[in-house]
Amino acid sequence: YFEQALVLDPDNPWVMSDLAAAQFNLGNFEEPLRDFEGALEAATAPADRASAHSRLSDHYKLRGQLGRAIEHKQLEWVEREKSHPASVVFTDSKLPSLGLFAMAGEQQRAFEILRRAEDELSVPFTRTIPLGYLNVYLELEDADNAERALAEVEAWIEAQQAEYRRDFVLNAQGRIREMRGAYEEALGSYRRSLELAPTNTYTKRRIARCYRELGRLDEAEAYLKEHLVTTPNNPHAHHELALVYADMGDRVQALQHLRIALEVWSDADPTFKPAQEARASLSDLGPA
Repeated sequence: YFEQALVLDPDNPWVMSDLAAAQFNLGNFEEPLRDFEGALEAATAPADRASAHSRLSDHYKLRGQLGRAIEHKQLEWVEREKSHPASVVFTDSKLPSLGLFAMAGEQQRAFEILRRAEDELSVPFTRTIPLGYLNVYLELEDADNAERALAEVEAWIEAQQAEYRRDFVLNAQGRIREMRGAYEEALGSYRRSLELAPTNTYTKRRIARCYRELGRLDEAEAYLKEHLVTTPNNPHAHHELALVYADMGDRVQALQHLRIALEVWSDADPTFKPAQEARASLSDLGPA
């Protein structure tokens, strides 16, 4: 359908990006990048260019190339600020992205963005700033600071009746509990989050991880297989499923899923932690 749409409108950057994402899910890892870049080249309006940069950032993030992901994320912000107030760009685009900086070891840059927002923005936009701190602390696996930020976020939700953020809060609560090894309690938070956002694949993966830690491997496997139905080449899901099969004693399937993850991460940054962990898992399984 995307290909047919491009026949009718060959320079539509939105369709190009959708086609690239579909190709990635089919296991074509290089061609989508050319299509994303083609969408950026075809974009003329700031909103179109911002969207193209956002999709490129997501692509590089998934492949573990965090420097390139940050580069395109910042270019996205530049384009959005051409047609939206800085306060709107901050709440809608910058806040959800700050965890990316922490993932790349650039947490100080994330904190600088937050401190600048504290100085430059006015109420009510400053009330959303704890969301940014929460994203950063979760990525740093700093449970104590994340918990403090989460309390501020929950207070903001109650005050503003911003219930559309409730699934995010429950997910964050689950991650904090998981960091502390409280896997049963984390499962409760994740399940409630999934009820509010049932298509969230990240939550399914986190549920599976808790089940694996609890030794409930069949349930972990089921959630990951459901995850891979809609994102069949997600490297994080394949690595987690490899760990499940390794715990089951199924070395053949563990190796199969590790190879898929490492193929996606073949050009990942040397410091990209998930790829490092996947290579360590491969080493633990012994010679292929």
